[in-house]
Amino acid sequence: MPYERKGKCVYNKETGKKKGCSSSITKAKEYMKALYASELQERVQKAVKKIINEQFSKEFDDNPALKGKQKKLPDALQKLIIGKKSMKEGGEGETENYMFFSNLKQMHRQIELLMEIDPATIEMILQNGHDWADDHITEAKTNMDQVFDFIMNETEQ
Repeated sequence: MPYERKGKCVYNKETGKKKGCSSSITKAKEYMKALYASELQERVQKAVKKIINEQFSKEFDDNPALKGKQKKLPDALQKLIIGKKSMKEGGEGETENYMFFSNLKQMHRQIELLMEIDPATIEMILQNGHDWADDHITEAKTNMDQVFDFIMNETEQ
């Protein structure tokens, strides 16, 4: 879906409906990027699901031992294919915490990129007067531990 930003708010170009507003223009731009990324992820998941379902159906049909049984992917595989729900249009409160998820995705991408760098290179940078970066990573980990523990405790059943 095409989106446009007007000041601190993001709108659906086709419907004119407001998707959400942010506290700054920079955050509104990030939100718009997250919406596009979410849509792309959704399209990819649908394509992958279709391919897997087609292959599963073919293999199911070709297996005589499964004749007469219900064609259904195992729940674990369904969850893996479908993943988490992305931001959808409409509905109350959908954009209230969009930055939480956008920030998690950005952190995930950045960590993956940092982990690809040779540790010796990073070690040299840190020892060359940039030990502040180590402090920031330590603080970020402490903060992430707290959020992780809280959410895990809240979601325990």
